[in-house]
Amino acid sequence: MDLRAADHAERCRLLAAETARVGAWLRSLEPADLDGPAVGDWTRRDVVAHLVVVANFYAGNIERGAAGDVAAPEGRPPAGSMRGATAAAGVRSGAAAVAASTADDPLGAFDRSATRLGSRLADLSEEQLDLPGYHPGGLLPLNRFLFLRAKELCVHEWDLRAPTEPDARISDLGVAAVLQIIDENIASGSLRWAYRPDPTVEGPLHVAVSLDHPVRWRAGFTVTGDSVDMDPTGGQGPDAAVDATITGDAEVFVRVVYGRADPTVAHAEGTLVFDPPSLAARFGSWFTGI
Repeated sequence: MDLRAADHAERCRLLAAETARVGAWLRSLEPADLDGPAVGDWTRRDVVAHLVVVANFYAGNIERGAAGDVAAPEGRPPAGSMRGATAAAGVRSGAAAVAASTADDPLGAFDRSATRLGSRLADLSEEQLDLPGYHPGGLLPLNRFLFLRAKELCVHEWDLRAPTEPDARISDLGVAAVLQIIDENIASGSLRWAYRPDPTVEGPLHVAVSLDHPVRWRAGFTVTGDSVDMDPTGGQGPDAAVDATITGDAEVFVRVVYGRADPTVAHAEGTLVFDPPSLAARFGSWFTGI
């Protein structure tokens, strides 16, 4: 799947189809199943509530951005001031509040929020697609909220399925959206957002990545003690400085970056190969989940 080749209308269609698929799966569960475990210490109900929070948050940011308002909403920090580690507590408390308030109809709340966001995205005019919108990870073009939503929907679908489906994988749309987010360093979901600063990184470490399934992706990034920056050459040019490489399965890479797979296990199984192998353990300490 190549999201770069799709226009905004096609991306909206893909997201709508993915939303309908996830919604149908949720409705296949027994009501009591929503109180069963998701990944981590969340219940499925918590995860659904988080998806409601995110959809309404993105929809509101699109509405304001389309009207020229990029200020932080009340109670939110300035754009660009947050990373995943500092956002975690607020994400959890917001999900808990919505889970309580929608306890009688969690899937109805999921549908309403998804419809609101889908409509806001689909209704953007050509002139509005690249207008800036607020996000605590940084201002971004309004059309890029679609990638963030696809990331949230598909990664959290995996969170919902994985405890009972050991072979669950993040969907192709989710993988493609995450890799696009990483490429463009978009707000939440980027390597910069996910990285846990590591003062033991003594100098810039240049990493080249080559992934081939289910999405072909070539990229490079530089790790320092306090940040990760994408390499505009993708670590592939003739003069690219490369200290380490990562090759293998794009879906596994996404789960590793988001703290949902152990990179040392992935390396041992050959699904994601780190060279040198010692990079796997370090990678696991840098990206522990968002």
